[in-house]
Amino acid sequence: RGLYGDTADAAVAGLVKAWDDTAEMLRGRFVAAGGIAPDKADWRLPQPWNHAKVRADTRQDFMDFMQAELDGGGLRIMDRDTGQPMDRMRALLLIDMAHKRMISDGLVDLVPGAGGAGQALATRHAALRAFEWTSAEAWFRFFNRYGDGEGLLFDTFVGHVRQRAQEVAMLEVLGPNREHMVRYLADLARQRMGNAGEPRGDIETQAARIEALWAHVSGAAASPVNEFAATTMRELRAWQVAAKLGSAALTAVTDFGTLAVTARWNGLPVVQTMAEYVRTLASAGARKDAVRAGLIADGWALRAVGAIRNQTEVMGTGIGSRAADFVLRASGLSAHTAAGSWAFGMEFLGHLADQAGKRLDELDPAMRRAFAHYGLDAADWDLIRSKGVFDEDGVRFIWPERMVREAEQELAAARAAATGDPADQTLANAAGQASAEDRAAWRTAAKLLELVQTETRYAILEPGAYERALILGQTRPGTLVGETWRSMMQFKTFPVTMMTRHLTRGFGALRGGDRGAYLAGLAVTLTVLGALPLQLKAIATGRDPRDMTEARFWGAAFIQGGGAGILGDFLYTPIARSGQRLFANLMGGPLGGTLDDLARIGGANVNAVMDERSQPRAIGADLANFVRKNAPGTSLWYARLGLDRLMWDRLQELADPHAHRRWREQERRALREFNQEFFWAPGETAPSRAPALPAAIGGTAP
Repeated sequence: RGLYGDTADAAVAGLVKAWDDTAEMLRGRFVAAGGIAPDKADWRLPQPWNHAKVRADTRQDFMDFMQAELDGGGLRIMDRDTGQPMDRMRALLLIDMAHKRMISDGLVDLVPGAGGAGQALATRHAALRAFEWTSAEAWFRFFNRYGDGEGLLFDTFVGHVRQRAQEVAMLEVLGPNREHMVRYLADLARQRMGNAGEPRGDIETQAARIEALWAHVSGAAASPVNEFAATTMRELRAWQVAAKLGSAALTAVTDFGTLAVTARWNGLPVVQTMAEYVRTLASAGARKDAVRAGLIADGWALRAVGAIRNQTEVMGTGIGSRAADFVLRASGLSAHTAAGSWAFGMEFLGHLADQAGKRLDELDPAMRRAFAHYGLDAADWDLIRSKGVFDEDGVRFIWPERMVREAEQELAAARAAATGDPADQTLANAAGQASAEDRAAWRTAAKLLELVQTETRYAILEPGAYERALILGQTRPGTLVGETWRSMMQFKTFPVTMMTRHLTRGFGALRGGDRGAYLAGLAVTLTVLGALPLQLKAIATGRDPRDMTEARFWGAAFIQGGGAGILGDFLYTPIARSGQRLFANLMGGPLGGTLDDLARIGGANVNAVMDERSQPRAIGADLANFVRKNAPGTSLWYARLGLDRLMWDRLQELADPHAHRRWREQERRALREFNQEFFWAPGETAPSRAPALPAAIGGTAP
């Protein structure tokens, strides 16, 4: 409403100005990179259409809604040629054409053989917007009916900034026609590899990898072929997150290992980085500093941020995604992920501020190596340390935006002076110099944030476009292959990311002459930290900690620390081992295992009814066990044991006449396979004792 003029509240006025400044900054960057985007004074905010909602409505209902808004003054339809409001007859024809385009996803006016409308990125925003909502109430009526709805208003604003930032980046790197440039580079690579005598098969394999990577960078690989199928499957996978990742925060303890290894690699003090994590987690002021420094965590911008580290897709907006978001936040995983990312970034920028008195050649060798890798030279460092240092309440850090703002202010002053006396060549030269410094400030700030944010994704592992391309190739959601592959690889992306990030860096360091120091340090650190979640998860399920003097314990700790902890949880929990086929888990992912459970429940009970020789089954017990494994929140690490014993065991006891026999077998299996006893045994209403901690160091459980 403030964007439509209601700015009596000072806070609203401040938000409106911040939004307008951000939108104009993005438009200016787009234009500076070669794009065409006229200044649209009445643009106000994005108007995203939800095509699924449009398709769900009838054509007549859509036409009636739009016509009523047009006749009532809530909608103004602009003529792109004249820039004036369109006459009513033409406006109704345009509304009808817009409906046809949205329900067909643009295929209605596709010209066979012609280039796609989206190829020329530079001209994407050149035209005026046809539909303009004239008031906040009219915009809300549109947004609630054919947009995502008020509940996702924040997502809409952040999504606009994210999309425009990506467009600016593509223009700056690939030029005005990104698709053409990518094809040119791929063909050039083919030509050079062919001239070098590379086998044809190897050339095409590399080209396919490049094309798959581009599909994920550009977003083409995330565009659904069948939107209904893609949305349904995505929400089902999100439901698996809500049901099975409630204890993933315990596994995330190993993040402190990658945090320490990455800090050491970049020349940062490890202990201070860990201290910054605690400060960021506990202090709202520290989080404000992180936002100001440009470290906007995905926890503010994406739903179910904790799930990103374990799968290749971002959560949606349905009930499954909302359940996943709630569980991951309730478990503490989202807060941990955001705090770890912010802490590393803030320590990096704070350490740079502490080094501001040194020249580039005086910095720590590890820091100089990081600068060189991301293209930061002595001139960049001089700009950073002279204009980027910010001090608030004794906390010093590099603020990339600060040096950009200073450069812009100097440019504005120089241009104003030059305009005052156009004939003065000295003033004109000063304005030109200020303009060059302004561009340099933008480039340096971008490179610095690229360094910090990329290294942050080493510190707190999250898969990126490279990992998605490696795992999914060019498969798309909404197809049989695409959905099957996404379901198979759910919860398996974390170990893949560990390999593509730290193992790749470690082998590079080995070739560079570090004699395996990076790989050895990584292995030892992660193995030691991997032991902790193994013991914590045992206690969370009512069992004594495992014997740490056994070799197989440390083998499990090595696997846990290396990123396979989520996969191990999924495959080897007592319930999974006794009630699911390994093949279904491996080849179908968690969703495949759930469907296998459901099929076996139906098949076994039907077989028991049809075959008198079969042992009758308690379908109620099977269903109770199924709900137990697939209800969101039941795996929350701090509530799991109580829920299991006081609710789910009681339900199973009522539904299953053989419940006590199954529980005793579960106890025998834990003792036989892991030498573990239960301090709160299945079926019991209260724990019999405290966890036997001496068992963790070779003692005997009481």
